[in-house]
Amino acid sequence: MNFREFIYFEMQGRKKYLNDIGSGGTATLNVNTGMFSKIEIILPTENLLINFSKMIAPFFEKIKNNATQIQTLTKTRDTLLPKLMSGQVRVN
Repeated sequence: MNFREFIYFEMQGRKKYLNDIGSGGTATLNVNTGMFSKIEIILPTENLLINFSKMIAPFFEKIKNNATQIQTLTKTRDTLLPKLMSGQVRVN
């Protein structure tokens, strides 16, 4: 079973550590697969992971839907704003 939500929060909690092992003086951080594969994670029982996933998945779905809606609204704004500014479109 895929427990993306648990892994996401686990990695978020290790953000500083990941940044530390990924620093190499370049503009972007890179953690090589050898270092990444050595990261140990304590996994809860499968039943607990399933319950956690069921509980948290709707929040991730809402975030995804909101991001999609933001993109749509941004495109609409970017299309309409120049037309409003130029007078091509009027609002009553």
